[in-house]
Amino acid sequence: MLSASALVGFAMARQPINSRFSEPSLGFGPGFLAQRPKAAALIAQCITTWTEVELQTARLLAAMWNANSEPVVALYLSLANARAKREALDAIASFVFSGEQTTLYEAVMRAKQSIEKQRVDLAHGLFGIVSEDPEGVVMISTTNRLKHMLDIDIKRTSIGVTADDFHTIRDLTFHYTINDLETILCETQHIHNIIMRFSGYAVMVINRLNGAELLFQTLLNEPLVQRFLFPSASSPKNGT
Repeated sequence: MLSASALVGFAMARQPINSRFSEPSLGFGPGFLAQRPKAAALIAQCITTWTEVELQTARLLAAMWNANSEPVVALYLSLANARAKREALDAIASFVFSGEQTTLYEAVMRAKQSIEKQRVDLAHGLFGIVSEDPEGVVMISTTNRLKHMLDIDIKRTSIGVTADDFHTIRDLTFHYTINDLETILCETQHIHNIIMRFSGYAVMVINRLNGAELLFQTLLNEPLVQRFLFPSASSPKNGT
């Protein structure tokens, strides 16, 4: 039976820089990330591991389609964005799963989506350093970095630039500790493992194989799945 106390969502690992340091000293630009080799390695691992997550998700689509073939995988990987991929998965899943099976599937997908948002930030953000943390890094979106730079350029040629103008970048900046990055990597590896096993579960469901109920319960009890598990609105059904 599904747990009614399951939590939905979790806080992002990163935090606004102003929430951690009162007057942080920031440095942005090419070369700064190289000064934080441990953080740089973790960021690279998070990004590359996500490719493995997408591979397993394509495998899940093939399993639900009951056609473990290269064309199905190629179709999924060719889709332009995360929304299109999710819609393709949902469309097939609606024919494969029902009841609590669907609830489990949706929880797995919500977990994946939340971790993917963190991966996008790591893949597309601009990184720098904060002097107060000798190992961690700071990140700002390309859009916010550009807006801040243009604002400085405009003021420099008109009313002049003050220290406060430069410091407004702090309001747009996020901080990642080494522990934050390790958490993201751990959860990326975890969702990879969950989706890989869920593919096996889909095969069991479609082919009515023994062991599906046990695997259902195992996946259901995963802490990462529990975070994104909505209580079932209907009466419990068999998980196989």
